[in-house]
Amino acid sequence: MELVKSWIASKIEVDAFDGCKVRAVLVNANLAGWCGIQLEDGKYEVAIVIDESYWGIGVKIFQDIMVWAKDFNHKTVFIHFLYTRPEYKFLRKIAKNVSQSELYGSQFTTYELEVDSA
Repeated sequence: MELVKSWIASKIEVDAFDGCKVRAVLVNANLAGWCGIQLEDGKYEVAIVIDESYWGIGVKIFQDIMVWAKDFNHKTVFIHFLYTRPEYKFLRKIAKNVSQSELYGSQFTTYELEVDSA
């Protein structure tokens, strides 16, 4: 339980940074996951973490987050998917750049998105 409290406290801290926003994702009063814009290594990163049973709502969450990014006047945001995930064609289509990256010892496919184009 202490680990959960620590994680929640860290996300509350992130939410307080300029240009960042972290929110729980609720579906019919059930916690489906969390999402947000957070600052990682000087770059704004889109995070969407939802339970597999709610994956169909990911696109709507993404659209909402891109509105937040525009409201914050971000020019570019990044979204990372574990290398085992299939390519997201709609993201490749709108991405300024798609590359492979390493974060926390794991390989990711990273999509660089121009906020005004998304």
